[in-house]
Amino acid sequence: MDQLPPPRISLLVYSPSPSSLTPILEQLLEPSPPLTTLLSPQLHQHLSSLSPSEKPTSYQQLLDLSQQLVDQWDVLDQAHFVASHPRIGEVQGLSTASESEQGITSGKEPTSGHVLRRLTVKFFPSTLSMMNS
Repeated sequence: MDQLPPPRISLLVYSPSPSSLTPILEQLLEPSPPLTTLLSPQLHQHLSSLSPSEKPTSYQQLLDLSQQLVDQWDVLDQAHFVASHPRIGEVQGLSTASESEQGITSGKEPTSGHVLRRLTVKFFPSTLSMMNS
């Protein structure tokens, strides 16, 4: 069943319940409690309130709408949501999609500590002082 293609977006936006959105959102994002308990129900409610001409016509538009909803959450819920995505180089407890992204299923070695440090310094330079302590 995991190999079935996702439903057409034109059908998905008319789904009868939030549970219809959850597996698609988990494929596009990463499974997490906030996705299940907050995003899916809120997205479903928002989609239900839109006229047919306002409903998303692509998965990108669905993700954009999801981001708008997440932007309205409190910081703690946003942090839980973001923290559900595995860190670069993580090798344990990954979803199938993340295993593929991390190269685990292709027999590649996990990302080295040197590469992780370089990426951290590049994208989060303020953490450099913490890393040297």
